[in-house]
Amino acid sequence: MAKDKFKISPPLKINCEYFKPRKKRKCPGESYLFCLKECMQWNKDDKDCLREKFWNYVEEQISNIYGKRSDSKRPYIYEHGCYIFTWGTTPIYIGQTTANKGFYEECFADHKYKKLKSFLSNRNNFISSKKTKKSHLNLFLVFWDGRKDAKLKDTVDHMETNLIMKAIEAGFYDNLLNEKKISYKWIIEGYNDDIHTNRPVAKSNCIKAFKNVFKKHPRKKEK
Repeated sequence: MAKDKFKISPPLKINCEYFKPRKKRKCPGESYLFCLKECMQWNKDDKDCLREKFWNYVEEQISNIYGKRSDSKRPYIYEHGCYIFTWGTTPIYIGQTTANKGFYEECFADHKYKKLKSFLSNRNNFISSKKTKKSHLNLFLVFWDGRKDAKLKDTVDHMETNLIMKAIEAGFYDNLLNEKKISYKWIIEGYNDDIHTNRPVAKSNCIKAFKNVFKKHPRKKEK
């Protein structure tokens, strides 16, 4: 069965030359906040504004990997798909876009700034370890690379859900700034939480067998 094809951008560093701190601040996050805010307060008639410079950098980085788009195709930055903000390699926000101008229109929308501000304003995110101090904001774009049809919006929404679930399964629940698709109204006893009822040994054996179904293991070749 043919599957929808998406491609992944290289990690796009948000501390690139367009986001260099103007001056030293008490909290490292303040430098990012200052630049992110300036990036959103853009003037579409000003080609030298920070927003334009950053997205030109993004288009260039993706073009270096997948080739420059022809004039008949929309730029990579206008494509649809999912995007992930990370601090170093830790995912902090996962979103999607099927807007007219894709990532360019969605990634730095006002509500995104508020979410990132809650992370960047927390000094504890920068002093927890030496490794964290050397980290920086990254942006990953997972973009569509094919003919668009009516089901693309549903496909992108499904992919966003899958990426959020993978982040939670990998232990990043407390890091995510997402509000949707991270809470569930049900749990599987022993699989999502501890067993507190009678016959714990017998029940734990059920859970072990169940978990084994979801483990990665090579498929046996049929003779």
